[in-house]
Amino acid sequence: MVTIYISLNSQDKAKKLAEDLLINRLVASVNIDFDNSVLVIENNKLVEKTNCLLSMPTKSILFTEILNFVSSNYEDNIAIYSLPVTQANESLSQFIRENTKNPTPTL
Repeated sequence: MVTIYISLNSQDKAKKLAEDLLINRLVASVNIDFDNSVLVIENNKLVEKTNCLLSMPTKSILFTEILNFVSSNYEDNIAIYSLPVTQANESLSQFIRENTKNPTPTL
């Protein structure tokens, strides 16, 4: 299991992507933080931005499929990364298994 994080600069895009990933059963659920404050350095100056951060539990084997889905349906420069879930209670594990698809087989 992993939690996938995706950062977007538009609430509408964040909601649409969340819906698309859920409908395609690529993630079990989506938490959306609409006012995620991000500090970055641009042109040697500290800049604060506001993004939408999606956090989504899923099967680790679906990461590449999610990456391909996002890159083929949304802009290419969306930040996507995952962190492993090393421990979880059985109800979360079962929820993820029951609410995500089995991976598409590769030929």
